[in-house]
Amino acid sequence: MIPSSAHRAALRTPQRGFTLIEVIVVVFIVGIMASFAVISMGGGGQDRVVEQEARRVTALLELVRDEGILSAREQGLGFTEHAYVFLRRYRVGDRTYEWLPVEDDQTLRRRDLEDLGISFALYVEGTRVSLLRDVENPGVQVILGPSGELTAFELEIITEGARQASWVVRGLPGGRIELRRGART
Repeated sequence: MIPSSAHRAALRTPQRGFTLIEVIVVVFIVGIMASFAVISMGGGGQDRVVEQEARRVTALLELVRDEGILSAREQGLGFTEHAYVFLRRYRVGDRTYEWLPVEDDQTLRRRDLEDLGISFALYVEGTRVSLLRDVENPGVQVILGPSGELTAFELEIITEGARQASWVVRGLPGGRIELRRGART
């Protein structure tokens, strides 16, 4: 049997494709790129969430302080181990006022951070305050006065499993509010 011309042409043309070395090099490069992507995106997830919440509580405190100055109204803030709530004094009787959670402002709603693995430690005028309180209305612990002054406090924001605070929010009597990374001083 004499091979046909098509069969002879197929025998003469070299096969096209990738060598094993080329495939291994490409897989190796893709693996390195994927590991860099995981390292840059995945490692700081919890840290970013904690920083975002620390910045949020600081911004909300500044907002409430400024609103209090504009409205000449005293406002407060209460904490539990994993949550915080803004409070206002409401009239509940002829001559009786009570600190109650702000219900009419979505920005100042109660915020529970337990699902995010965040807890608080509160120091008011240098003394640690127990945060084992009623979750819905923990009572006022920090008062923001109508002229901008506030109760001196330090709020440690602690990540689940950490030995020390990730962030500290500090309120000074004159009304200044500071945020810094790390444990309280």
